[in-house]
Amino acid sequence: MRPVMADFSLDKSKKLLTEAGWTPGADGMRQKDGKPLQASLYVFTELHERIVTPVQAQLRQVGFDLQIKRLESAAFNTATRAGEHDARFLPMIYSSPDFLYFFVSSAVPSPNTVRWRDDRTDTLFQQSQTTLKEPERVKAFQGIEQRLVGEAVVVPIQHIRWIFGSRPRAHGLKCSRPRAHGLKYHPIHGIYKLMDVWV
Repeated sequence: MRPVMADFSLDKSKKLLTEAGWTPGADGMRQKDGKPLQASLYVFTELHERIVTPVQAQLRQVGFDLQIKRLESAAFNTATRAGEHDARFLPMIYSSPDFLYFFVSSAVPSPNTVRWRDDRTDTLFQQSQTTLKEPERVKAFQGIEQRLVGEAVVVPIQHIRWIFGSRPRAHGLKCSRPRAHGLKYHPIHGIYKLMDVWV
């Protein structure tokens, strides 16, 4: 199966940019027709800024000047709704795939602040909202995710690895795996929901 995301290749990136007419200047940053190869990335927390700083460093290696702009939350929302940014940090902390509504055409300018307009995405999302068959709903959401990543609308960055521990004393009413003891990882911030667990 072909991977959804492209493999990282510094040499290939430089080659493609050169072929597209972006040539390095004296400082190593690329330009074309007197314009710098530059983009703005908006974030709204210090953590987000720390996460994207290595991305900024990687892009500088190929002569791409990514400028990170951190705003407080309200100003960030106003700026991204107005489309002042080229890219934005979007924390994926949602408990339902329905948040992919953020990428349908009818959600521009907000919450679709990346301005992604795509008939295929719209069709798949509509399918996810109208089908009564769970496998079809899952397939539609997977199709949206593959399209977003494949077209580099979204670039996933894993920045936290959650490690959880439990004792055999904790048992759950609904335990699909014997070693899980009923403790279920919740997708929002990695919080445990202990409603079906007892000691």
